[in-house]
Amino acid sequence: MTEDFFINGLALLFTFIGTYWLLGNKRKLREWKKTDATVIDHVWRTSTDRDDDGYESTTELASEIFSFVVNGKKIEVEGNLRSSNPIKINERVEIMYNPLKSSEIMVLTTFRIYAFPLLFIVAGVATYFIFIMR
Repeated sequence: MTEDFFINGLALLFTFIGTYWLLGNKRKLREWKKTDATVIDHVWRTSTDRDDDGYESTTELASEIFSFVVNGKKIEVEGNLRSSNPIKINERVEIMYNPLKSSEIMVLTTFRIYAFPLLFIVAGVATYFIFIMR
């Protein structure tokens, strides 16, 4: 019985998070302003983890520094996602920014806006149905 409650709760949590995230992104598409930005630099962060057997692994991830202009004012802001394969320096990308706080940005890609939240929704629904079918 406790396992049923846990699995159903997990499925509901994944579905809720994905839906909340997707609706938030759709709201941003309506309310935020779109513009082009240029990647001017990367901020690399390194983390090292050690497992129980003493094996050590190092991961390097970068976030991009974007530059764009709002009302004649140059804005430089660090993106909120990190990647081992960041957007190249000097590459122009379309972003959207919060007109009330221009330091809040999102790169306009299908994956970041739709696919990532949908992965959570699909994981939640799949967890629920797989549990029912067993």
